[in-house]
Amino acid sequence: GWKASENGHVGIVGYEEEYQGRYNLLLTHPLREGVPAILSRRMKIPAKSPRLLLSVANHVDGDFELQVRVDGKVAHRQVIAGEGWKDLTIDLLPWAGKNARIEILNMPNNWEQEWAHWGRIEIK
Repeated sequence: GWKASENGHVGIVGYEEEYQGRYNLLLTHPLREGVPAILSRRMKIPAKSPRLLLSVANHVDGDFELQVRVDGKVAHRQVIAGEGWKDLTIDLLPWAGKNARIEILNMPNNWEQEWAHWGRIEIK
């Protein structure tokens, strides 16, 4: 399964029952300025049309930079901001059929409410 790096705000991060109408979530926050919270796992990437499916939301008063890295290479980068959930599909075709380390980063970008609410993290 997925492993989490050390996160900020100990005692608050981890399981979250509900946020903006979605349930059974994971909550992360960067450890400190310049140090992201990282979800990672090593796995064999499916050979046929592989993709990473994410559902993520930011704190209503903040934002953060989402990065997805595969074997250290940035596969996706975007600022998660604004209202509501973002449902993302990230193409993993360059790594199809390979054993790879996937990292999903909750990167601090302005150190203002940089919470990440994770509803779906799935490799297909």
